[in-house]
Parts: sequence; C-alpha cells; structure tokens
Amino acid sequence: MPRPTSKVTSWAAKFAELEAESRQQPEKGYYTVCQWAEKLNRGYSQTLKLCRFAHNDGGMERKIYRVNLPSVGSRPVAHYRLIKGPQ
Repeated sequence: MPRPTSKVTSWAAKFAELEAESRQQPEKGYYTVCQWAEKLNRGYSQTLKLCRFAHNDGGMERKIYRVNLPSVGSRPVAHYRLIKGPQ
C-alpha cells in the first residue's frame, strides 16, 4: 500500500483495512450457537454445551468472526462447523 501524503488519511486507511479484515463473512458450514440451536430444535445452553464438547473431542471446528450486533456494535462471535468423518 503506498504511503498517503497526510497522516490523517494514512491512519484512516489503516483503520479501514483492519476493520475490513476483521469483518469477514463466515465460511460455508460455520454457524453460531443460536443458529445451531434453531437447527437442532434445542435451547441455547444445551446447544452451547454440545458444541463445546464436540469441539473438545475433535468433532467440530471453531472460528471466531466479528459480527455487527444492533445494540452493542461489532463483537467477536464463535462459529462452529461439523467435521466430516470417514464414511
């Protein structure tokens, strides 16, 4: 990235880049605990425990994505994906 002439533009550009990097869309197959709870027709607490146990046992992958929430702004939120085993 070429260096801008003014410091204000330089910092603004750097912050814009960092913000764009941190707000990536989740990859295909990654869902939040709320989304998993809806799919499994279970409560949030029970689904969170299931996701954590599955992640600890190696049955799920977990990635953190920044999500824009209306009331609190941008927050890191864990997304989980099932790992396909041998068939």
